[in-house]
Amino acid sequence: MPFLNPGHMWMLILLFIVVLIIFGPGKLPDVGAGMGRAIREFRSASHEITGAVQGTDTSSPNGRAGGSNGAAATAAEPTDKQPSLS
Repeated sequence: MPFLNPGHMWMLILLFIVVLIIFGPGKLPDVGAGMGRAIREFRSASHEITGAVQGTDTSSPNGRAGGSNGAAATAAEPTDKQPSLS
């Protein structure tokens, strides 16, 4: 990873010290948990958007919800009602 080379390691240490000073050692686990939750939600939203763009539903286990999206499935269903002319 390019950001873990020895020249940048001091920056990460400095960042950790600043975060420790700002939030304190008691709040540090809460900050870490919040950041982890935010990253997880971002990845989930990213996968949902990618699936929507590619035409798949990423929320279902097999990647597709019934083989097509809901709008196309409802538009293709025949109806028994005839439109009234009045």
